[in-house]
Amino acid sequence: RGSRRRMTYINAYNGDDYQDWSQGNTKPGSNGTDFSTWFIGSKGASSSSCGERRSLFETSKIGETSFETLGKPEGSAKAIEYFRQGIDAAIRSIREAERSGECTFVYLYTAHPDKHMHALGVEHGEVKEVVRGIEAEVERLWTVLGDRSSMLGDDARASGSPRLDAAVVVTADHGHVTVDAD
Repeated sequence: RGSRRRMTYINAYNGDDYQDWSQGNTKPGSNGTDFSTWFIGSKGASSSSCGERRSLFETSKIGETSFETLGKPEGSAKAIEYFRQGIDAAIRSIREAERSGECTFVYLYTAHPDKHMHALGVEHGEVKEVVRGIEAEVERLWTVLGDRSSMLGDDARASGSPRLDAAVVVTADHGHVTVDAD
């Protein structure tokens, strides 16, 4: 394996103003956390020079549910569909990296179930649907990573290992508790 690491950042907010808004930035275009704007190499480097300027991260943008659909089956279905698209993008990135002998780091962010829970509380039926759907997609990712031959086809036979050397970490920045209004 080479020492190059392919890094992919997948979310609904790459390339838009959400990062500025969410962090209270008033200077348009600062995009400090929009990884699609991060580069490696010197600013003046041309794409044909050895000091090529290229994006530090590959980025992939997935859809985001609209606030008006929260609490409706349509909103839950869309949240799961968009997360599925993110899982598909992650699998593609990992497959490409494996085939080219690169190590890979993939970061997939979704605003769900958090967005649903803020609007609806933790006990709402649509929140439960979103959680079940996301859980199923994470399980699908793990299953795909565990079957090297279906992931890589003929390329898998060269390594002899039946599994990819992979770890999946699922985390959240906080939990939720439903509180009575009185």
